[in-house]
Amino acid sequence: MMRHWMAGWSGLCVLVLSVPALAGTWSLQHGGGGGGATAVAVVDANRVVAYGLAQQAGSDDAVPMWMSTNDGTNWKMTNAQGKTDGELLMISMMTCPRPSLCLATATSVDMSGAIPPPMTNAVLRSVDGGRTFTWPPIQQWMNKLWAFANIEFVSDAVIWLCNGPNVAAVKRPSDSTHQYEYLWKVPKVGDTQYQSILDIDFLDANVGFAVNGKEVEGQGGASTIEALGALLKTTDGGATWEAVYSERQELPVDLQVLSPDLLFLSGRTPSGPFLRRSEDGGRNWTELAIPAGAEPRNWTGVDVYRAFDRDTAYVIVGVPVGQESYAHTIFEMRDGATLVEVLPSPANHVGGFMAMDCMGPERCWAVGTDMMVLHYRGDDPLPGEDSGTVGPDGAMPDAAVMDAAEEVSGNDVPGHDSGAFPFDDGYIPRDLAGAGGEGGSGGCAAGAPALPGLLALGASLVALAGLRVRRGRRRQG
Repeated sequence: MMRHWMAGWSGLCVLVLSVPALAGTWSLQHGGGGGGATAVAVVDANRVVAYGLAQQAGSDDAVPMWMSTNDGTNWKMTNAQGKTDGELLMISMMTCPRPSLCLATATSVDMSGAIPPPMTNAVLRSVDGGRTFTWPPIQQWMNKLWAFANIEFVSDAVIWLCNGPNVAAVKRPSDSTHQYEYLWKVPKVGDTQYQSILDIDFLDANVGFAVNGKEVEGQGGASTIEALGALLKTTDGGATWEAVYSERQELPVDLQVLSPDLLFLSGRTPSGPFLRRSEDGGRNWTELAIPAGAEPRNWTGVDVYRAFDRDTAYVIVGVPVGQESYAHTIFEMRDGATLVEVLPSPANHVGGFMAMDCMGPERCWAVGTDMMVLHYRGDDPLPGEDSGTVGPDGAMPDAAVMDAAEEVSGNDVPGHDSGAFPFDDGYIPRDLAGAGGEGGSGGCAAGAPALPGLLALGASLVALAGLRVRRGRRRQG
């Protein structure tokens, strides 16, 4: 999920604490060594996969890594390989709609020395619970300065991809070709084409919502949120759209649609971050106040959140601290109105979180800086699961050792399919570098931190492509 923060990725000293919450326990399962994790997906009650750039001990460089757990607790790290040996792989989002299908939006960067480095953007697929995301992917785009950051899995027949001005519906035909069809579906209302789509969420093949917004960075690093904030709705699978509202000076970031009427939305205005709930399909909203917390701070963003029903949500907010650090706190909402802080913080409020995925309100995982993995577990064990015991407070667990037996493989990459895509209204996918005007990023600017080595390269490429890190798709059970 996109958040405008400038977190440093240096190694941070934190403690593992088992934290009693209102109805469960928050604990830190993994962290240490620097770097940061950017994507996470729940496969089933015990298996979770994540991706990050792990900083090597004694070095400013970092290595792309897959992270995984098979018991919901203990994590392993393995090399995340790009399209070919030596290429740098970056993952912006993962989702696992079922154990036999996981999808990831990926960028593979050729590190052989060319400037700018050749990039391949792709949608990767795994059929073994996220153990391997092999090439060739479902689709790949060569040497483009744009990439899809978000995946909205509707069904086996329809998948939506979006990022700024590029929105596509991926449809599998009913014939025997098994070739996916990419239909460019930029939302349009009347004569207005919305080219800064930041998130999209479909309830079914027909009913879906999208949010539009844009932030432009000016001279000196100051940014301006433009009056392009909009909520759009379709009831015919994206063939037509209506603007529920538009022309607001706000940057909507994370849209979660629980029913045709019940929506949650996080984002920012010039006044600060917001978290809202609508119970009439987005026409009217209730602001959910974000407290300053026990260690009062002026929070600058809702890092990640997950809403489960009208009354229940888990929310992590954050703020930069100086030039290279970041602070956060965790809130739970149980009554539909009040955010209650989780104390003590399992990570002592240090660091920030980039993505969260849940399997219903009883099990959630969030990942972030320093390769942290934060886990929430409800008091009641899942069916057939040992409730286990809570360990004593102790030192931060060391970064997991690579397991060579599980390293990602798959180097056989066919030539790029240069065939034409079917475009709506003659639309051509736009490169995002500078697409938003001077200092702009086409509506999907990432607040890239000042990172050393490969981390700095990764951040620069992410900003160039207009990628925003997004939450994992929720799993309700």
